[in-house]
Amino acid sequence: MCLMTTARREPRTSDILLCYISDRCQFPGTSAQQQLQLLEKIAECAAAGVDYIQLREKDMGARDLEALARKAVAAIPASSRTSLLVNTRPDIALASRAHGVHLPAREISASEARVIWDRAG
Repeated sequence: MCLMTTARREPRTSDILLCYISDRCQFPGTSAQQQLQLLEKIAECAAAGVDYIQLREKDMGARDLEALARKAVAAIPASSRTSLLVNTRPDIALASRAHGVHLPAREISASEARVIWDRAG
């Protein structure tokens, strides 16, 4: 389930949606190098017209995840139709100005996330 901002992105030209789900640990190198490669991949996906990028870095603490989410938002041009979703954390999605949040079934409920999202909007 996903919660999205009220701002609409450009209409899609295809019935097929593309979603990139991040995992910086799949990249080689130090933690800093992995993060840089992930941000490059996010920019590449946005340039290629991927519909959604799900920032799914479950092992990161809140501050590090928010910092990464802010960098990921900055890596997506404002003119892009790509939407960034933060996994599980509506608070971080809001703080980073991401486009939405992905809610796994066993985490925060959709109604709880909607309350957080609506209060911020």
